[in-house]
Amino acid sequence: MALILGIGPDSRVAGYGVAIVAAAMKDIPVFECAAPSVKQAVIGKGSADKAQMQKWCRLY
Repeated sequence: MALILGIGPDSRVAGYGVAIVAAAMKDIPVFECAAPSVKQAVIGKGSADKAQMQKWCRLY
């Protein structure tokens, strides 16, 4: 699983494209998830704010 982060929207789109192509070249499946779904899976709360997500990511 890859999490695409960037400074601005253009860098995220470019990073996303590179990740998709790299995965396709290695026959790795790619899945898209809505932000609330990821938050629900990580924090247990789909409406978690940015600070909660950052805290969890730092802990693990």
